[in-house]
Amino acid sequence: MRAAILMLSMLGPLTLAAAPARADDMPVFLVQYVEVIAAATKSAATALRDARAIGRKDDGNVAFEACAEVDRPTHVELVSLWRDQKAADAYAASAHAKALRDRLERGRAAPFDERTFTWIAGSPAGAPPPSGRAALHVVTHVDVIPPFKDQAAAALKQLAEASLKQAGAVQYQALVQTNRANHFQLLETWTDRSAFAAHVAAAPTRAFRDAIQPGVGSPYDERLCKILP
Repeated sequence: MRAAILMLSMLGPLTLAAAPARADDMPVFLVQYVEVIAAATKSAATALRDARAIGRKDDGNVAFEACAEVDRPTHVELVSLWRDQKAADAYAASAHAKALRDRLERGRAAPFDERTFTWIAGSPAGAPPPSGRAALHVVTHVDVIPPFKDQAAAALKQLAEASLKQAGAVQYQALVQTNRANHFQLLETWTDRSAFAAHVAAAPTRAFRDAIQPGVGSPYDERLCKILP
């Protein structure tokens, strides 16, 4: 299996920045949220597997993965890493990206939600891919009010550094949305659910949640996922 969701860090160390970088040569993460009706779960999974296989062959693709939420298989996240914004835009405009939307249209429960991000902190380059069926992937969207973005970015950096030292941490990355500097994404892989539970209870995680609470713009959106086989 190719690198799973949090194995998208195949780029060199980057510089922490509170504001998003949009330079043409910056690697870009594309996170796509898909929500379908229960009757369409199986057909949607097939369409997403096909899209994953095709997307991995696109010029400029570094990694491409799909995972379904543990308790809500009708909710799927596609996460891909692209060499630069141009490559990500080319994929978004491709015939096969449109074909995926068409295949999902009849069974979708909500509009296709697509966001681009750049790296600000977390796992080093070249980390090996996670292994084992027990591996748990977590996709979290963090939204803070604009005046709080710098504090949030600093807190996310501290959280990423502390989390990578915890038992069971495989990958941990903090990202910032390219067109909204106050929106962030956390991509995590843990060896199993118990390791993630220990992370949630750990002092650095609780301190992070306390630190950002005064500036949050919406509820903390944390999704536990398994890679689509």
